[in-house]
Amino acid sequence: AERLTLMSIAARGEFPAALAAVKDWLQPLEHPHYVVDMLHESDLCSRYPADALRLLDAVIADQQWAPRELGQCLDEIGQVAPQLVQDARYMRLQEYSRRRGSQ
Repeated sequence: AERLTLMSIAARGEFPAALAAVKDWLQPLEHPHYVVDMLHESDLCSRYPADALRLLDAVIADQQWAPRELGQCLDEIGQVAPQLVQDARYMRLQEYSRRRGSQ
């Protein structure tokens, strides 16, 4: 699942299509830190906020430690797509981020 996630991120401008192709195989990652860092660095949270949220929701469950960049990704998503702040996935990830100390 991690390789499929990274492949989707590496697709850059084709991120939405790549994510759609692999979404059924994505699952929570034991250590999502690298994936979330790559997503944040790629600027895909700002370019494709709904798809970035979909990816984050798929790979983050309730791991012991939240990736440090998760809060930054969620902030970017909320800035470019304020309607997503009310999305149940966004709210779950935001709460997880607060509880597990990524912000």
